[in-house]
Amino acid sequence: MDELKTNTQVCVDTDILKQVEPLFDRLGLDLSTAVNVFLYQCKYHNGLPFSVRLPKAYHNEGNTETEGNES
Repeated sequence: MDELKTNTQVCVDTDILKQVEPLFDRLGLDLSTAVNVFLYQCKYHNGLPFSVRLPKAYHNEGNTETEGNES
């Protein structure tokens, strides 16, 4: 059975892409496969496969938009 595939365009930061390409190479992944792994993990976790939080230093700077959200 043929897999259905969709071509899509994603804008990524050039610097981070250069930093992760050697990692993906060592893992035997190309960018497309790495993105697919991420998407499958999002499906598996029913959300992002990691927590997204502001660093504690951001809270210590007195930013009011995050006050009370120290979790």
